[in-house]
This record gives sequence, C-alpha cells and structure tokens, in this order.
Amino acid sequence: MGFTLKDIFDVELLERMLNDLYKLVKAPLAIVDISGEVIVQVGCTSICTEFYRKDQISFKQCMEVGIEDDLDISSSHKVLECHNGLKMYKAAIVIKGTVVANVILSQFLLEAPIEEKIVFEAKKYGFPLEIFKTVHYKAQIITYKQLEQLVLFIDRFVAVLNDIIEKRFTYKELEEELLSGYDVLGSAYQQLSTLDDDLKINISKLKEKDNELINSEMRYFKLFSHMSQGLVVFKVINNFEKATDEYCVVDVNNAFETLTNINREQLIGKTLTDIRNQFDFSLINNIRDLINNDSKKPFEYFSKKLNKCFDILAYQFSQDEVVILISDITREYDEAILQKKQLMDTVIAMGSMIEKRDLYTAGHQKKVAYLACKIALEIGLAKDRIEGLYIASRLHDIGKIGIPSEILTKPDKLSTAEFEIIKSHPQIACDILSKIEFTWPIATIVLQHHEKLNGTGYPNGLSGEEILLEAKILLVADVVEAITAHRPYRPSLGLPNALEEISNFSGIYYEADIVDACIRVCSKNDWSKMMEEALDDSNSSLLKV
Repeated sequence: MGFTLKDIFDVELLERMLNDLYKLVKAPLAIVDISGEVIVQVGCTSICTEFYRKDQISFKQCMEVGIEDDLDISSSHKVLECHNGLKMYKAAIVIKGTVVANVILSQFLLEAPIEEKIVFEAKKYGFPLEIFKTVHYKAQIITYKQLEQLVLFIDRFVAVLNDIIEKRFTYKELEEELLSGYDVLGSAYQQLSTLDDDLKINISKLKEKDNELINSEMRYFKLFSHMSQGLVVFKVINNFEKATDEYCVVDVNNAFETLTNINREQLIGKTLTDIRNQFDFSLINNIRDLINNDSKKPFEYFSKKLNKCFDILAYQFSQDEVVILISDITREYDEAILQKKQLMDTVIAMGSMIEKRDLYTAGHQKKVAYLACKIALEIGLAKDRIEGLYIASRLHDIGKIGIPSEILTKPDKLSTAEFEIIKSHPQIACDILSKIEFTWPIATIVLQHHEKLNGTGYPNGLSGEEILLEAKILLVADVVEAITAHRPYRPSLGLPNALEEISNFSGIYYEADIVDACIRVCSKNDWSKMMEEALDDSNSSLLKV
C-alpha cells in the first residue's frame, strides 16, 4: 500500500524541523510532494507565483521551456536552473525506494544579475521583460562556496528524515496489517484486543523514543560536527548596565582549532572582549558588527600571523545563540591575487601601445587613471567598481591606435576635419575592448568617456543618467589632466585653470558631485607628487586602489 509523507510525519513536526534548518542556511526552503503540493515552506517569496502563475501565457512558456542541469555538485541530487534564470536544489525524500517528496532550496541566483543577459534571456524565451527583471533583482544571491555548504546541510537533513521515515514506515505497515486483519480475525477479536492494546502501548513508547532520537540527531546536525569549516557558538549575554549585548563562547569544533591553532579550552566561557588579545582587534570588531547587524554577507579576513585568508559568516543558531562559520579560502585568495596581477600586467601592456605612438601624451592614461580612482574613493565608490574604473582609465585612449600618427602628433591646433577623426577614438576603443570578457563594463565606460551631462558630448550625444557613473568620473579626470599637461600645440595651462574649467561647467558638462570631489582631492594633495606617483606602475596594483 502506498503512503504519502503526511501519512508518516505530522505536518507541524515537519514545519518545526524545516524551520530549524532555515535558521542555519538562511535561504528559501520548502518540502514539496510529488503531486506538487507544498507541504511546508519557510523563507520563500512569491517570485514565481506572483510573476508567472498569474500570467497564463508566461506560465505556459515557463512550463514548456522547463529546467536544465546547471552545476555539478558532489551529491546524488541536482542543482537545476529554470529558463527564468532562478536556481533550485532538490534533495529526494524516499519511502521504500520511491521518491514521495523533495526538500527544495529555491529562488536564488549564483551571481549578481547582468542587465544585458536579462534582456537577452527574456527575449530568447519569450518572457515579459519588466517581469523578468523584477524576478532577478528580487532573488537572493548565493555564492558557489555558500551553495556547497548549504548542500551539505540539506543532504544531512534529508538523510536524517529518510532514516526516521524508515523506522516510522515499519510502524505504519504494522498498524495497517493489524487493521486489515480485524475483518479476517473477527471471531478472535476478544483475544486479540488485549494484544492490540499492548501493541499500541509499545508503538507509543517506540514513537517517544523515536522523537528523542530526532531531537538528538537534530542537535548533532546543528553542531555541524561533520564539517571541515571552523565553528564557534556564541551565547548572547544581555548587558543591561551598558545597554549592549556581549557574546560568550559556549562551543568550538575541532576544525576551528585546526584552522586557528587555538585550543577550545582557551575560548570556552570567554567573551568577545576577553579574547581580543588572541586575535586581531579589527577581526573581533568585524565579528561583533556581523552579529549586531544580522548581516548575511560574509567578510574576508587575512591573518598575518597564520598567513591564511578566512571567509567569516554569522548564523542565528537559536534565539540566544549565534554561530560563526570560518572557512579557509587562502588558496582562492592567492589565486585571485595572481589573476589580478596578470590582468594588470595585460592592461598596462595594452595601455602602453598608444603611448608608444604618441610621445606627447606619454603617461596620460596613467595619470588619468590615478586621478579618477582618487575621485572615486572620495565619493565612496565601492572597491570593486573602482577596480573597473582603473582598468577603463588605463585603456580609455586605446582607440587612438586607429588614428593616423600625423594627426596625433600634429604640433598645431587640429582642423575641424581632423578633430572629427579624433572623435572616432572612443568607438574604435569600444570595438577593441568589447571583444575581451571583463568583469566590469569596460568597453561601455571607455565608449562614454567623452559624453557630457547636457548631451553635447560624443560619440552618441548621451545625457544625464544615460551615462555610467564611472564614465562621468573618467571625463572629469581626463579633462583636468589634459589641461595641466603639455600638448604639441601649447604648454601646460596649470591646475588652477583646470579646476576653473570643471567648476564653470559643473552641472552642465560634468556631474557636480564629481567636480566637488575632484576639487577636494586636488586641494588636499600635492598635484606634482600625485602625478609622479601615477607614473609609477608599482602604484597600479588593484589592491592599492
């Protein structure tokens, strides 16, 4: 006789267990039977139902395109991707060799949405563009490393469920056999009734022991004893005198001891304040901020003492307990540093090509890149975007490789026709750079670096928000450096004239906030010294931006 999951498990118990798992993974979870019924769910949003199932045409398209295998995770289950771009991970719940339901980690992405890709995929599969955009920007982003950890959690959770199901199924079969036997053994009912009562008592006792086993295994599961990541469990201590919370170490796993070379005896019972001397002060402060702000984003920490790089993440373990998860990412960190160095070596080499053709502007791209990044730092641009800005700045004049040398090196002022030829260099640069796969929109930034706020720039006459922020910064840095530099047809006009130029056209050609930031940078730094530092390629490392 067939059984459903709800025949074996009480829905409230399933909901409690799934909620415990959710406290660890902090990602949308659901248990769905093979008929499509959602038995329990936690953390899920209405991304799919809200934008697809209400629109029958889109829903039909979604069902027709189906899903495809996406990642190769070391598991007996699969990570799937719908053509709407969202990921899901399914782990099977099995009764007697038959899949009756799935535990699903759903509605997430593995990387930030890319506008161009969203437009392409929506058009390719026939989804409404605005709905398709909204789906992606509302979805939770999970890194590959986090996904591997979440898969471990879910697989262990499903293993516990399947083990419990096996035991409970035996009880259910026995109960079914007993009920079916009543009709056959009607004449012996009186004799069997006593045995039936005893059997029910025994089943009740076995279920009590079964529940004790669930609690024991779930606790074992929560402690992540099977993981290679370091774990520290903190208990919240309310400090009413200071109106702040303190955190006391209550448990540490073996992996943490191995990763940090610190024995658990040195930590158990100690507060974050107590252990400051055993760790870098900044690390303790970052951990405290991570807990207090309930941040779901990990931060990287490099230990000079251990010569290791760690990825550190906080999970709300229970109402008054927090788990800090520490992963050794030294290898990935070293590889990233090497890749950045190789990238910068390539960028420097490409940037040097045009300067070899135009000795008068030698060093121009370096100086512009240095100033642009100083401005970006001043306005608080994210480090990742500053890295992209630096690369675009080092390559912004690469399109001049397609301009005749006699025009580039002409000692007199250019004619109108010659200037029209010069104005083609952003498009030439874009054509070159668009063939290279960058993490940042380098080709677009370079294409737009002569566009002006009021639409009078070139090559496309863009205005306002049509222009990328990085391109606006690059324009200001380019203008200031060009005015202060010597040209074949004139000497340097000096920094005061450069700042006067951008001030006069602030809000017209140039973004006002960027102009103000540039003036602040130039006012609190020695201009000559900055330009000397810009020419030193040792200052070009992305890590120093």
